[in-house]
Amino acid sequence: GSITVGVTLDTGTTGHFVDIGEIAVFSASEVYVRPGASWTLIDPSEVARTIGQQIHTAARRPYRRLNAEIRPTSEAATVGTVGSDIESMRYALSRDKVGIVCLDDSSQATVTRSTVFGRVTIGDLQHVAQSAASNRLYTATVTAEEIPAGDAA
Repeated sequence: GSITVGVTLDTGTTGHFVDIGEIAVFSASEVYVRPGASWTLIDPSEVARTIGQQIHTAARRPYRRLNAEIRPTSEAATVGTVGSDIESMRYALSRDKVGIVCLDDSSQATVTRSTVFGRVTIGDLQHVAQSAASNRLYTATVTAEEIPAGDAA
């Protein structure tokens, strides 16, 4: 099925439109990441010299890459309930490749700046420890490469 969302804003004048951003509808799963997530700005522009040795830049749209590590998680949350565990997320992302990563924070401004819509991958599961309750703990890396606005097709 499809979902239709409509928004109407009265700007008081005719012929003016207001861009309110993007709306995405996904099934969501929540995992916790370790502090220390990093964002890298990738500039895919190509710089070369012309025959006359002048510098020529073929400008490309820059994008962000988010790298984070999932906080050590119990085996049940890693390979447990189908649809809500890390392994299910890895499988879904291997098919669709597109998702949203939003690092939750108490500051709305931080959440807004840190959210990445793009190609998301979850790396290999790594067994990192065993808790006192004989519960195995796993972690994995999460990488999200932003799809620049206008490029999502």
